[in-house]
Amino acid sequence: MLTRTTLSLSLSRINLLDAIDYDYSHTAYYNPNTMRLPYVPDPPPTSTPEEARILSSVQARRAPNPLLPLDLALLHSFPVADGWNSFIGAIRTRTTLSTVIRELAICRVAVINGALFEWE
Repeated sequence: MLTRTTLSLSLSRINLLDAIDYDYSHTAYYNPNTMRLPYVPDPPPTSTPEEARILSSVQARRAPNPLLPLDLALLHSFPVADGWNSFIGAIRTRTTLSTVIRELAICRVAVINGALFEWE
């Protein structure tokens, strides 16, 4: 189980210079300016009440801001977008981690995965 103590210990070993010099060559399609999937229209069309509910929940979590490019990529599959929205919503709002530790963990995972949009 991941606790505040184990996360703090893990994060204390992170060398932030690794974030700057991270080698992205293992990422076959790496391009820091685009997603690998094209974006859906904003807002995406819905065809069922369930899709409309999922879209509304994603928009509510982002409010008052518009949907992010990540949302527009995930909304190719409404069930995937719904799962992602629930997962990230729980990480951002329902954990006992301090804001600083939580954001540091999110940024570290973003660096490891080459998700440079998290830094912008």
